[in-house]
Amino acid sequence: MKAVRWLSVSLLAVAGVAHAEPQAMPAAAPPAPAAPVQAAKPPAPMWFGFLRPTLDLRPRVEFADQDGRDEAIAWTFRGRFGLEATLQENIKAFAEIEHTSTWHRDSYQAASVHGRHDGKTVIADPESTELNQAWLAYTGKEFELKGGIQRITLENQRFIGNVGWRQNEQTYHGATFTYKGIDKVKLFYGYVYNVDNIFGSGTVHNLSDRDFDSNSHLIQATYEPIPALRLTGYSYLLDLENSGTTNASNNTYGASLTGTLPAGPTTLGYRLEYARQADAADSQRDYRADYLHLYSSAKYGRFSAGAGYERLGASNGVGFQTPLATLHAFNGYADKFLVTPAKGLQDIYFEVGVKLPFDVQMNTAYHDYVAADDHTDLGYEFNVVLSKQLRWGIKALFKGAFYKADELPLTDTNKLIFQL
Repeated sequence: MKAVRWLSVSLLAVAGVAHAEPQAMPAAAPPAPAAPVQAAKPPAPMWFGFLRPTLDLRPRVEFADQDGRDEAIAWTFRGRFGLEATLQENIKAFAEIEHTSTWHRDSYQAASVHGRHDGKTVIADPESTELNQAWLAYTGKEFELKGGIQRITLENQRFIGNVGWRQNEQTYHGATFTYKGIDKVKLFYGYVYNVDNIFGSGTVHNLSDRDFDSNSHLIQATYEPIPALRLTGYSYLLDLENSGTTNASNNTYGASLTGTLPAGPTTLGYRLEYARQADAADSQRDYRADYLHLYSSAKYGRFSAGAGYERLGASNGVGFQTPLATLHAFNGYADKFLVTPAKGLQDIYFEVGVKLPFDVQMNTAYHDYVAADDHTDLGYEFNVVLSKQLRWGIKALFKGAFYKADELPLTDTNKLIFQL
């Protein structure tokens, strides 16, 4: 089988770069249990007493096989090089360059566009070089004010995230204000006037026109009196436009209730979330849709398990929209539902994790998909993740996603990923 052949080749490739420089892995977005928590690494030494360099390297091999398209394999390398300056006790500045290169750009299609890569399965990691972050921050006793190009990740990133799984990060141009002056309460406001998405500088496909011009407001309030009770309310007012399209604009209002609580040797967790969304700004769509997420988990020693129900509703042929989310963390790692179907999506999923010998963490998940409106079968998917923390801040990871479609236009898709 071709997939098995690529599996063998990719394993050898990962082994060959096992001596790579240390790297910082992006945090997984809950509820996906894809990676164990890492021990905090000591900060880099200061230069001249006020400068600190940052370095994040990530080589990856990703194989994708989708029915109706040619097999694809992406050998990519992502490097981020940053410098943080402590200007005064409460004032910091940070700038970071991000570069993604590929060993063989003709072996995969970086985006769904017409061009030289048409026909191959999409792996959304184009070559790119760009200014990833550049911000100035003032941190007071009870608040922080930050302006510039920055990373914004709100709650579990279901609506606002940095898409940390892809090689090129999604970052935001604007200003954010965080206030913690009220006991057990955290308030957040962000104004965003531009979004640099995962397609980067678009050196091959001219994909930079997929970045969003924005006039968006992000509002979130959190109250956490005890670890077992965390209440979050939010309003995400998105006015987004790119390539003359305004249909990503929407207003979402919602709330979530989350928490963890000990039960003897077992730790239990839960999530209850509801949101309501409608078209906004200059969107040409006319719809109202609901969002519901129920999740429970348990952890005992080396074992963990979880089960969830997520429903993205639809109306007038438009599904619940999440244009700024870290989508890979939800609805399966095959990325079949990055855009909610016109009839909505219902995802019932189960997760099991275990710490194997040699400190290898394994997590598995099963997803069953149907349309939210009429319960049309949309297929099912199995995911597996193996990860191990190595020396010098290096983490090795294998991820497999195996999606089986029920009928066209959905198609069977398999993905295998190896990275350091």
